[in-house]
Amino acid sequence: MKQAIFLHSVVMLVALLIAPPVRAQVEPTAFRPEVLPAPYVERIDRLEEAIRIAAKRDPQVQGQWISLRRWRRGDIIRVCFLSGPRSAQRIVASVAAQWNDANAGVSLDFGAPGSLRFCDPAATSEVRVGFNSRAHPGDWSLVGRESIDRAIVGPMDASMNLDLLPDRPIHGRAFQAVVLHEFGHALGLLHEHQHPLSTCESELNLEYVYALLQRHPYLWSVKDIDFNIRRGGHFSGTPTSRFDPSSIMLYSFPPGFYRRGESSICYNPQNYEIADGDYRALRFVYGSQGVTLTTARDLLSAVLATALTPRQRGLIIETIAANAVSTEERMAAFRSPQRSGQSQVQRGIE
Repeated sequence: MKQAIFLHSVVMLVALLIAPPVRAQVEPTAFRPEVLPAPYVERIDRLEEAIRIAAKRDPQVQGQWISLRRWRRGDIIRVCFLSGPRSAQRIVASVAAQWNDANAGVSLDFGAPGSLRFCDPAATSEVRVGFNSRAHPGDWSLVGRESIDRAIVGPMDASMNLDLLPDRPIHGRAFQAVVLHEFGHALGLLHEHQHPLSTCESELNLEYVYALLQRHPYLWSVKDIDFNIRRGGHFSGTPTSRFDPSSIMLYSFPPGFYRRGESSICYNPQNYEIADGDYRALRFVYGSQGVTLTTARDLLSAVLATALTPRQRGLIIETIAANAVSTEERMAAFRSPQRSGQSQVQRGIE
């Protein structure tokens, strides 16, 4: 009996030694998805739903709205820091300044040389950078002039957050790629995987994506997934160039996100630098003078003539007021004969 047990144990041991190793399914724990804070997403959704309604009556409204969300050619976009160690601030300013090499007609300004700008309620800064936000953690940024739209964000609220993580040192390529990506958003660029001319959405393994992102540690809602991952969930605007797999704006998803895995044209392990196509896209976007008085006034007239709720109308009017080219042009736009109901702009936001 003892001999039989011994022989059985030897056989089992040999089987374990010669058997091929069993590979456990590896979850992409290093994947850190980018998601806007829920309050910002809700406000943007309300605005864009109102624009979609207005666009049904006047198709030009959507194009006018897209133009209104961009910076003006010649703008100097002032960046300030809400928090964070000076070493991280210096790295961020140095890396993000690479976008100025595009010579697109807009530029980032971090303050006087050797003196980075702190956020100050008494001074206007278009982009406000926080680090390790407890309320809204992760790496994220509002897009273009969303950062100054009081229907979306307050004047001393972060318009961008960058997480400082032990496994992602500030001098490393991974952190610096995130900085370039988020400042691409701040300048008005959108995610490349949501590009209207790409095939990325049709290549997504949506069953896997929804299953992964709805469970711990992500706990995303379906709305979060649609807004950040799928093309139809984002008010993407007009494409400015062809799809570019080398773009810094192309998110690095795990291979499992795509049906063809690493063979998908939309898959990339990580882009670390601004692509030539990114510079070209920025120059294309800001190659004209941008919003004019006529654009703001026409958009205002279309909005007021549309069957929106008072709140929807008020949100759009507030945004138009905040984005007018100058005080004089804003006042001229609001002297339009169709200005009835514009007292909504005074109601503020939630």
